[in-house]
Amino acid sequence: MPKQVSIISLRWLAVLAAILGTVALGVGATQAGVPEIQRIADIDALMNMGYVRVTAQVIELPRYDVRTDYLTFTIADETGELRVRSYQTETRELLTQQHIPKPGDMVTLEGTLSYRADTVSLSLASIDTLEIRSPKANAVQVVALALDETVTPQQITGVVRHVREPYPGLTILTVRDATGEIDVTWSDATQTLYGSIPPQ
Repeated sequence: MPKQVSIISLRWLAVLAAILGTVALGVGATQAGVPEIQRIADIDALMNMGYVRVTAQVIELPRYDVRTDYLTFTIADETGELRVRSYQTETRELLTQQHIPKPGDMVTLEGTLSYRADTVSLSLASIDTLEIRSPKANAVQVVALALDETVTPQQITGVVRHVREPYPGLTILTVRDATGEIDVTWSDATQTLYGSIPPQ
């Protein structure tokens, strides 16, 4: 009888140890958090399919495919660029909540990396993992805007001189101030992402 009790006790101890080990792993993972990419250039093949967090600046207008609900945009830091993509479910949520980043925005997001020899991309995990911080736009004149090649948001004040539609789905406004004029384009894709064209 004592031997039987001893074996049962050992079994319970083994089960308890396994449970405690699992809990410890869970707590450790929670405390460790999501790995954060400090420099885009540091992403390598060993990180393929890894789940990470990254903070960088949006450097181009997002591209949206209305047929597949596929959204892509590029973010960058001083070391490199990273392509971000969202699939149907996430894209629809982003559109519904009007939570689409713009060029110049700083974003922090989480997702799964895909590393290839020629490209590195990240699939957005969910809308809840995308934080957007939009810097204040600089008020400039048209002549200064034409010379600025950064992605810093710019704001111009002028008069709409012409409105034309070269083909269905694209509207071009010619805006003029005291220093010159510039064409502002507004496509169907832009309208889907950011709303209707501003009142003229």
